[in-house]
Amino acid sequence: MKKQLLAAALCCAVLTGCGAAPEPSGSAQMQIEQTVVDKISNDFTLGSSAALKLPAGLARAAACGETYEDAAREVLTMQNSDAAWDALLAGDVDAAIGYVPSEQQQQRLKEQGITLQKIGTDALAIVAGGTEQPVSLTKSEVLQAFAQQSDTWKGYAAAKNSDSRKLFAAVFGQDCAGVTTKQGEDTLTAACPHTAGTLCYMTYAALMQNGQPEQTTVATVDGKLPDEDGYALTCDVYAAVRQDAQPNDAETVFVNWLATEKGMAWLHEAIQGTLTQETQMPDAS
Repeated sequence: MKKQLLAAALCCAVLTGCGAAPEPSGSAQMQIEQTVVDKISNDFTLGSSAALKLPAGLARAAACGETYEDAAREVLTMQNSDAAWDALLAGDVDAAIGYVPSEQQQQRLKEQGITLQKIGTDALAIVAGGTEQPVSLTKSEVLQAFAQQSDTWKGYAAAKNSDSRKLFAAVFGQDCAGVTTKQGEDTLTAACPHTAGTLCYMTYAALMQNGQPEQTTVATVDGKLPDEDGYALTCDVYAAVRQDAQPNDAETVFVNWLATEKGMAWLHEAIQGTLTQETQMPDAS
């Protein structure tokens, strides 16, 4: 199990075919109550893309000694990671969590003296609908499916500005040209009736948070599942604080903890703990 795999949770309200996400419970709630760091003052603002609200809320809850429900209400949810970084650059939030910024944003962050700290690695989960049998693909076959060049698979792309689509481009070096979603949707999931027998993709924690639809399987990519070392479809996740933050400020202490090995491992385990036995991803190997 990759300890630094930070599985991002897409905003369930825009996940076609998925119901409301369950609140963290069981082992995750227990871990939140057993705070792993000294309680950090909660008087700071935390911005996050919708895709990363679950891990952001869990981390804030642990660090500040809050319940997940209280912490999640304090996370300012942006449409995507680019919006979160823009809010940090504008000074609208004290800290932000997101996927790798654009080149222009990276330059602006550098000019403001803002340092990005890696807090984990996310993964794209490729899901095959209409089957419960194991499916094994290569990275090349995944790209062919989403470029409509496969005789076997047809892939569904995500909405233009979604984090999932940007993750796809970051992983493959090109945008996907598959069948796109309708306006207002984020990522098509295998729960949608018209994806039966075809491939879709979502971030790994969207699968974890919403549960795996019946008659679907998570495809191995180059022989690996999303939570295994060496999985091919991964992208780093970062956190940063505003340019004038001081070393002892709550937001600085919070982000520094997230970037430690202990912080990353705790967050990964807490996200895993939001799963129930019924929604565990089956072994597709």
